[in-house]
Amino acid sequence: QNKNIALLTSLLFALHPVNSEAINNISNRKDLLAFFFYLSSLILYIKIDMSVKMKKIYYFAASSLAFFFALFSKEISVTLPLVLIMYDRIFVLDQKRNFFIRFKSRYIGYFAILAFYIWIRFFLIVNTSEPPVAYPGRNFYSNSMTMARVLADYIKWVFFPINIPAIPPTRHYVSSNSLFDPWVIPSIALIIVCGIITAKLCKISKE
Repeated sequence: QNKNIALLTSLLFALHPVNSEAINNISNRKDLLAFFFYLSSLILYIKIDMSVKMKKIYYFAASSLAFFFALFSKEISVTLPLVLIMYDRIFVLDQKRNFFIRFKSRYIGYFAILAFYIWIRFFLIVNTSEPPVAYPGRNFYSNSMTMARVLADYIKWVFFPINIPAIPPTRHYVSSNSLFDPWVIPSIALIIVCGIITAKLCKISKE
């Protein structure tokens, strides 16, 4: 509802070079498709509470369909049901009991679509000739240490968009096998600091 914030956010998303990876590599078209349907589903969901009874059904159906398309565009869209719950919890629902009412009337539809996607993705359509994708370092612990460094780089680029490669090279991130590998602890510390700042800002303003 704040046009100035909407304009600033739109400009950041459209112009910030940290997003360039999604358009510099044609195979990343799935990122743009997933974001389009993801955001559409969220906006349509928000409009449900702003509408009269009959339109609520149309908005819910359209939001669910957009979520379906988002899921089959890219896997990251599995996070949408949790985002909807967080949105309601922060901005809409005043009492915890209302959560269960909304779960039966709305959330269950999104989770049903998610269950259908999981069934299709992991049980119905299985490419037996495709080699399994291994974690960097061959285990979850090493992958977590490595991804902490990757996430810290992206956070750094958001605030200091300097020397961002057109397509971030995968070879740049040599697997980290220990908490004490170079840059692992500073990266984790940066992520924790961002979390603390976010929590403190939430006490000042939910937005």
